[in-house]
Amino acid sequence: MIILKEYPEHPLRLRLTEDDWDRLDSLFKDDKEQPCSLDKVSSEEIAAYEDWVFDEISYRLQTSIPSMVLQ
Repeated sequence: MIILKEYPEHPLRLRLTEDDWDRLDSLFKDDKEQPCSLDKVSSEEIAAYEDWVFDEISYRLQTSIPSMVLQ
């Protein structure tokens, strides 16, 4: 039996609204027009944003289709 472990995304990613994503973007992009301070975000929101960034970077840098060789 082969069990492939799937890495689930952060549960908060499913509940964040478009306004939440914009607020987090302004925090990490150092947006001068709409500044956001760390007081306005929770550590869970930061973890969800970090999870999304990791997925985006790994998706864009992936150069081949993942495969597994069984012997």
